[in-house]
Amino acid sequence: MNTTEKHAYCIIAHNEPEMLETLVNTIDDERNDIFLMIDKKTDVGVFRDISPKRSTLFLTRRINVRWGDISLVKAELEVLGLAAKHGPYKVYHLLSGVDLPVKSQDYIHSFVASHPAMEFVNISYDETDKADVINKTRYYHFFTPFERHKIRAVSETFRFIDRLLLKGQKIVGVRRKHDYELVKGHNWASITHPFCVFLLSRQKDILRDFRYVPCADEIYKQSLLKNSTFRMFQMETYDSSMREIDWQRGTPYVWGSDNTDADIEILKTSTALFARKFSMKHAEMVRKVVASLHADP
Repeated sequence: MNTTEKHAYCIIAHNEPEMLETLVNTIDDERNDIFLMIDKKTDVGVFRDISPKRSTLFLTRRINVRWGDISLVKAELEVLGLAAKHGPYKVYHLLSGVDLPVKSQDYIHSFVASHPAMEFVNISYDETDKADVINKTRYYHFFTPFERHKIRAVSETFRFIDRLLLKGQKIVGVRRKHDYELVKGHNWASITHPFCVFLLSRQKDILRDFRYVPCADEIYKQSLLKNSTFRMFQMETYDSSMREIDWQRGTPYVWGSDNTDADIEILKTSTALFARKFSMKHAEMVRKVVASLHADP
């Protein structure tokens, strides 16, 4: 099958090998190829059972990914870059290892085909998010990777230092310059080959401009898309990335944590293609989502 008609699933996994195995099984289809990065600090041996039967699996160079750090941007560009080398693909789905599709592969392929040349990327126009972008990009945040250190005293110390440095930068008038409007949204997206190549062509600029920007993975794709001629898919009543993510009950909420049956109904009636996040701590929820993919329409 020509890759131009195939989908590339680009996955970054940190933990939960059973969840990743479940995700791979749900997207294992001859119309897909799978590109997988396993976080460098994770024991790769626990992922030994990941072996699709109908899709081709490619493993990327491993990167030590740290929360909020530019390393996650590097990881995204790494997995997208490997996929593009084996492409071109019709679409590149960027997923975490704890995501799941909530629609069948037939539905996902049909939906993408019916919306050609569209970028499924989330951009927030909320005033709070606009202010957050300014705070994150106007000043240098040097210690973001350490602010979620497993030792609480260490994380609190670095948060304190960061606050002091921010005050100092404001006093002396530091203001980072960017050549285009900056916006944000959540980082998981589905993009076309031309936009993927565009991002990869700007890799050096991206890594320079967004270094020391907290959670830059939520800003760089959105900003480059906003200031380009690429077309973003838009729905007035739904997230344009076609991801079902509950930010009201968690950061994000893990499906099945509260009420499995109620959550299943939310996902069944959702217009999204994918949802996050899941955990095998709530295996019944995962099982029911997978079962729904094979149910009669």
